[in-house]
Amino acid sequence: MKVMKEMKKETFDFSEALRRMKEGKKVRKGGRLRDEILYYDPKRNAIMVMFDGTNSVKKTAMACISILATDWEEV
Repeated sequence: MKVMKEMKKETFDFSEALRRMKEGKKVRKGGRLRDEILYYDPKRNAIMVMFDGTNSVKKTAMACISILATDWEEV
Protein backbone atom coordinates (compact mmCIF):
# COMPACT_ATOMS: atom_id res chain seq x y z
CA MET A 1 0.00 0.00 0.00
CA LYS A 2 1.31 3.39 -1.01
CA VAL A 3 1.58 6.01 1.75
CA MET A 4 0.87 9.57 0.65
CA LYS A 5 3.03 12.24 2.25
CA GLU A 6 1.27 15.36 3.44
CA MET A 7 2.23 18.26 1.19
CA LYS A 8 3.81 21.23 2.93
CA LYS A 9 2.01 24.50 2.43
CA GLU A 10 3.85 27.34 0.77
CA THR A 11 4.92 29.93 3.33
CA PHE A 12 5.76 33.59 2.78
CA ASP A 13 6.38 36.87 4.59
CA PHE A 14 3.76 39.40 5.67
CA SER A 15 4.33 41.56 2.60
CA GLU A 16 3.19 38.67 0.41
CA ALA A 17 0.37 37.88 2.86
CA LEU A 18 -0.88 41.46 2.59
CA ARG A 19 -0.69 41.35 -1.23
CA ARG A 20 -2.77 38.16 -1.25
CA MET A 21 -5.29 39.60 1.22
CA LYS A 22 -5.78 42.59 -1.09
CA GLU A 23 -6.53 40.09 -3.88
CA GLY A 24 -9.36 38.74 -1.71
CA LYS A 25 -7.54 35.68 -0.38
CA LYS A 26 -7.44 34.61 3.27
CA VAL A 27 -4.19 33.91 5.12
CA ARG A 28 -3.02 32.77 8.52
CA LYS A 29 0.26 32.65 10.38
CA GLY A 30 1.69 29.15 10.51
CA GLY A 31 2.04 27.37 13.82
CA ARG A 32 -0.88 29.16 15.46
CA LEU A 33 -2.72 27.26 18.16
CA ARG A 34 -6.03 28.91 17.32
CA ASP A 35 -7.19 29.07 13.74
CA GLU A 36 -7.16 32.81 13.18
CA ILE A 37 -7.77 33.62 9.54
CA LEU A 38 -6.93 37.12 8.33
CA TYR A 39 -8.44 38.91 5.37
CA TYR A 40 -8.58 42.45 4.02
CA ASP A 41 -11.93 44.28 4.07
CA PRO A 42 -11.77 47.11 1.49
CA LYS A 43 -15.04 48.65 2.75
CA ARG A 44 -13.50 49.19 6.19
CA ASN A 45 -9.95 49.57 4.84
CA ALA A 46 -8.82 47.20 7.58
CA ILE A 47 -7.33 43.79 8.11
CA MET A 48 -9.93 41.63 9.81
CA VAL A 49 -9.50 38.41 11.76
CA MET A 50 -12.03 35.58 11.65
CA PHE A 51 -11.85 32.76 14.18
CA ASP A 52 -12.28 29.46 12.36
CA GLY A 53 -15.38 27.59 13.45
CA THR A 54 -17.23 30.70 14.58
CA ASN A 55 -18.77 33.73 12.96
CA SER A 56 -16.75 36.04 15.19
CA VAL A 57 -15.01 38.75 13.18
CA LYS A 58 -13.11 41.74 14.50
CA LYS A 59 -10.47 44.27 13.52
CA THR A 60 -7.03 43.17 14.50
CA ALA A 61 -3.99 44.91 15.93
CA MET A 62 -0.96 42.85 15.04
CA ALA A 63 2.19 42.36 17.04
CA CYS A 64 5.49 43.16 15.36
CA ILE A 65 6.52 39.54 15.78
CA SER A 66 3.64 38.48 13.51
CA ILE A 67 4.42 41.11 10.91
CA LEU A 68 8.09 40.07 10.82
CA ALA A 69 7.25 36.36 10.60
CA THR A 70 7.98 34.42 7.41
CA ASP A 71 5.60 31.51 7.99
CA TRP A 72 2.36 33.00 6.64
CA GLU A 73 0.24 30.68 4.50
CA GLU A 74 -2.84 30.94 2.33
CA VAL A 75 -6.00 29.28 3.63
